[in-house]
Amino acid sequence: MTAGDIIRTGDLVIDEVTVKTNEDIELGEMVVDDGNGYLAATAALAALSKPYVALDAHDYSEESVHTIRVGVKGVFEVQKTASNGAIRKGNRLTIDSTAGEVKVFSMADVTSTVNETTVEAALLANQAAFGEAYENVLTAATSVKIRL
Repeated sequence: MTAGDIIRTGDLVIDEVTVKTNEDIELGEMVVDDGNGYLAATAALAALSKPYVALDAHDYSEESVHTIRVGVKGVFEVQKTASNGAIRKGNRLTIDSTAGEVKVFSMADVTSTVNETTVEAALLANQAAFGEAYENVLTAATSVKIRL
């Protein structure tokens, strides 16, 4: 299996979305709408809007039609950063520091400080969790099957 593959077709939901101006999309990366079109998801954007799986690659400079298919609901193979740790079946996920790539969600401690900025950052990080891992993968893996 490779990133961008559809693993199960039961309850599958696919949509077509418009890519943000001058943004390139990689096959199998998580994408989200920032209000101006779809781009590689960040954790901050994932906290505001549900990320989808890019089922098409899109090079903005080479395409004349700027729409791609995205996986909204189902089981998909998606990009994972190789160095961010193992993922276990059932783990909640979030976006890694590399936009569009997933990692294991780790609950941020909201009560560790009374600093409003730190509390707000922790709450936002906790809202960025989505989906779940469909399988176990090792730290070195560059993709993982997930259920949205």
